[in-house]
Amino acid sequence: MKRFLTLFAFAMMIMTQISCNKSENVAENPFFEPVWETPYGAPPFDRIKTEHYKPAFERGMSLHNEEIDQIVNSKEKPTFENTILAYDNSGETLSRVATVFGMLSAADTDDEMQALSAEIYPALAAHSDAITMNDKLFERVKAVYDGRDAAGLGEQEQRLTKKIYDDFVRSGALLSADDKEALKQINEELSLLGVQFGRNLLAETNAYQLFVEKDRLKGVPSGVMEAASAEAKAAGKNDSYLFTLQKSSMLPFLTYAEDRDLREQIYKAYLMRGNNGNENDNNSVIAKMVSLRYKKAKLLGYDSYAHYVTADQMAGKPEAVYELLEGVWTPALERSQQELERMMSIFRRDHGADAEFESWDWWYYAEKVRQQKYSLNEENIRQYFSLDNTRQGIFNLANRLFGITFRPVNVPIYHKEVSAYEVLDKDNSHLGILYFDFHPRAGKGQGAWCGYYREQRYEADGTRTAPVVSIVCNFTRPTASAPSLLTLDEVTTLFHEFGHALHFLFTDVRYNGLIGVEGDFVELPSQIMENWALTPE
Repeated sequence: MKRFLTLFAFAMMIMTQISCNKSENVAENPFFEPVWETPYGAPPFDRIKTEHYKPAFERGMSLHNEEIDQIVNSKEKPTFENTILAYDNSGETLSRVATVFGMLSAADTDDEMQALSAEIYPALAAHSDAITMNDKLFERVKAVYDGRDAAGLGEQEQRLTKKIYDDFVRSGALLSADDKEALKQINEELSLLGVQFGRNLLAETNAYQLFVEKDRLKGVPSGVMEAASAEAKAAGKNDSYLFTLQKSSMLPFLTYAEDRDLREQIYKAYLMRGNNGNENDNNSVIAKMVSLRYKKAKLLGYDSYAHYVTADQMAGKPEAVYELLEGVWTPALERSQQELERMMSIFRRDHGADAEFESWDWWYYAEKVRQQKYSLNEENIRQYFSLDNTRQGIFNLANRLFGITFRPVNVPIYHKEVSAYEVLDKDNSHLGILYFDFHPRAGKGQGAWCGYYREQRYEADGTRTAPVVSIVCNFTRPTASAPSLLTLDEVTTLFHEFGHALHFLFTDVRYNGLIGVEGDFVELPSQIMENWALTPE
């Protein structure tokens, strides 16, 4: 059950979501199959359709409720096995559907998927609340928690029991009946607002197009222009160059385009997404989310939402977060001021002593400083970082560090641009499947992330089921004359996400509820891997 709650929270953070009312024959719905007869049990993306999700979610929630009822109605004294472990193992069908749906809603969505999300996520919030606010279920959980020391539980069993108990409390199990109803309403509204926010952001990103004539592209490298030309042709304009708010398009433009007015235009368009007073405006969405989050925190006994979200993290309290941020802020500000001073001499030469340096000037003049002070041109660096070579370099590094190897594997994929690899452990045993989805498209969220289509788990017979992991990015596409070439920042990003992938692939945890780690710990493997990106060896 814990893995479903974690997955639901993750999906709500990265999502742009879905709705559909089509009926589906049980025999034809892949989610109704007990086992996927695909290589390594990978999701059968070639057979999964949008209309499969709603009936699969409905069945998953129904089966989950039956499992919870069995725990609640047990006549036996609550024990770790019949309560905590039974709860931890519940919801497997629902988890399988939610995992695939959540990942695809971020990586490959469309209007139908987004509409379905607006229907599904409030229903999932209500389903989760009905379980965590079930008084009889909590009584059994609390009984095991209170007697955990006397029961002689092992270290892992103790931790799982405490985590599950704490999750119930943080979800409102100790509230009065009236407050529980209020919290349920808040959670349902927040789930829908999360869907609306993501949908609006994606729509704003996709709607913006900056078509530029060639004579206004002075300073822009030929490779960037070739990519922009291909984008324009795909949009039906053969005599122009198209730049979008995808960072693989926007950042090269901000870095190289001499036309300051155009730099300002695209930067402000990026900054103003969701703040344009149109049908995609997120101001009211954010205001409602802030208000509801505060009400939720107060209901649960916290001073603020910040206190609520940090309470079960490593930081523990907002003050610890601010202590870290403020410790970084002063030296970072001093360093940025030094960098700005280096840029200002070049900026004043271009625009005069009275001109004001603006945010959209930063990338352009930072590149000028690199060229002038260090004879370093980022566009020249990219030729050493083709996407294929960088990926292979990471594979080689992982082999040297951990003894694992990667080989292409023929499994179903959800988009033609996705590639898949089998990951072999140092003894050549199967460790997992790793997907790569590198390039931007209209149905994909911005940025880069790593998630999974299946978590590592242990079956009832003690066998380990390997994870199916996916790295999703928005790197520049290859052109007719050049492969996909990465900036140093993109190389670091790929190393970062690969660190998350290793975390998932190496996971070897007996209990589902212990698979997830604190949010401020989860970045440790990725930060470590970033260091290797700049290590010459």
